[in-house]
Amino acid sequence: MVLMIFGYGCFRSLQNDVGFVTSSALCPVKDLPIAAKDVSFFLPGAFRPIECYDFTIDEASFRSWVSQRRARDSDIGPLEDAGFSLVRFNIKSNQFEQITVESGLVSHWERGEQGLTYGYDRGEHKAYYYHHSR
Repeated sequence: MVLMIFGYGCFRSLQNDVGFVTSSALCPVKDLPIAAKDVSFFLPGAFRPIECYDFTIDEASFRSWVSQRRARDSDIGPLEDAGFSLVRFNIKSNQFEQITVESGLVSHWERGEQGLTYGYDRGEHKAYYYHHSR
């Protein structure tokens, strides 16, 4: 019995967690802003290189969220007024896709094979988070 539970736990830890929820309170993503709505997420199982999620939010709340994260991680740069491209997971097609935002805010860093992007699409009031380790 213990081996079955252990085996299931190991199997489950390798599975991706993919989904959509209507509020941050219902989401498995840790540390989302309370104001986040309509959250789509791709959380990797063990040893996966990509984590990404997006959600609807107002610009002031997005700025505050990134500012709080910057206070804990000095590698996160300031937000810049700029267009940007990043990878997101499309729940409907069950695939990763490249998106381009023409008018927004972005903070991005890369070091070696790791990268992190916070983006905001002003027209859609949509925030994006993308982290990769390969």
